[in-house]
Amino acid sequence: MSKSVISGFNPAVILDNEIELSTENLNKLKFSEMYFNNSNGNIFIKNKPNNEDLENWYGNSLFFNVYSKGSDSETFINSQDAKNLDFRLKIDEIIASN
Repeated sequence: MSKSVISGFNPAVILDNEIELSTENLNKLKFSEMYFNNSNGNIFIKNKPNNEDLENWYGNSLFFNVYSKGSDSETFINSQDAKNLDFRLKIDEIIASN
């Protein structure tokens, strides 16, 4: 998955617990240039509460992933008006920090 937004999930991504965590397998599971927003945890293996290894892998700056805790109204152009929803990002208002 690339250049996508995942917002408000608990957690953002759950990988099957049959996946063996190895460099070879993680290279096949691409999450790059992602915007993870307001999720309770980011990438986890099913039924495994510790995701430190995955956070270290996908949190590497080489993947250009961004993690944020912004509200929907701060993140999206229009997430309130049910007749005119617009889930494009408010790009000019996003501040990435380390």
